[in-house]
Amino acid sequence: SFSSTVVEYETHSILHSYVCSEQLWRTCSAVKSANSQQQQLEMSILNLVSKVRSHFVGVSSTVKYDYLIS
Repeated sequence: SFSSTVVEYETHSILHSYVCSEQLWRTCSAVKSANSQQQQLEMSILNLVSKVRSHFVGVSSTVKYDYLIS
């Protein structure tokens, strides 16, 4: 029973986090390092990306996309 404004704000925030985490993941992947800290960081980011993606997919099914385009 969210108002549509709250749902839109939440979805925008989730989408923003998703975009940032994807960019961070690509940046990390571009830095090829055998360092185990680097590998742990990549795993953490991959975890974050999949969590955010799952959450976004769950929320997006109930939300209109109009405002994302404007």
